[in-house]
Amino acid sequence: MKAIFTDNIFRGYDIRAKVPEELNSAGAYVIGRAYGTYLAQRRINQAVVVNDNRLSAQLIKTAFVNGLLDTGINVIDHGLGLVYFMYFSQYFNQSKGGVSVSASHNPKEYNGFKLAVGFSDTMITEEIIELKKLAQSGKFTQAITKGRLTQQPIFEEYKKDLFKRIPQKLNFKVVLDGGNCTPGRFMPEILTQAGCQVISQNTGLDGNFPLGTPDPTEAAYLNRLAEGVKKHQADLGLCYDPDGDRLGIVDEDGTKIWNDVLVALFAKDILDFLPNSPIVFNTLCSKAVSD
Repeated sequence: MKAIFTDNIFRGYDIRAKVPEELNSAGAYVIGRAYGTYLAQRRINQAVVVNDNRLSAQLIKTAFVNGLLDTGINVIDHGLGLVYFMYFSQYFNQSKGGVSVSASHNPKEYNGFKLAVGFSDTMITEEIIELKKLAQSGKFTQAITKGRLTQQPIFEEYKKDLFKRIPQKLNFKVVLDGGNCTPGRFMPEILTQAGCQVISQNTGLDGNFPLGTPDPTEAAYLNRLAEGVKKHQADLGLCYDPDGDRLGIVDEDGTKIWNDVLVALFAKDILDFLPNSPIVFNTLCSKAVSD
């Protein structure tokens, strides 16, 4: 099979592509070889991997992982998981390499990779350009020994660490709309264990995303969440994208809480514990944050 990986899939912070038109399994293998070479050049010999529930996830992940293994990189595969499982696993397994197989909030026909090159440090533009050049060159590290593949559940360890950081039980009635994507598998359990009363809707996994692309910035997704909150007289509603790094929140009236307001709330909480700490936020935020 000819490897397909078009130029446009290499973006500023990750790789995202239509599968198989812009990225096929052979292309994913080549990018896996390139990433393995990039790691090996920096004396990194291990990567942890998670994937979301897209229909192409197993095909693309398996090919990418094989590319890593053939370059001599050891791989710890956690299976279905959220992007923050990857970050947690880096520390848990002392692994600078990390891969999240997902296209974030893109439509169902997309997939891709978020690639770590250090602890909580993922590739950005210059590094991704270098990765693209490596993939196009075909000049990969020749492994003396093939990498070792290990299957390792990570969710329970993640929860243990998470609940060490929550000082007291929460007491909220929460509607969680899973959007038929990965967070629907994990977040109800996390919230319930945290002490919340959870009403789940659309948490069954379906990579076809039958209710539409699970993007928390989309009005249809938020409106459906708001309806659930009002119906169940809940305190708040939560929804996510497929890898869990986008969050939508509505209050008890079904009103959206904008992301810059969330940043301000999170910042206030941090400053209560760590006074005078610097808070970094982007220019998309309103004056609500600085005020």
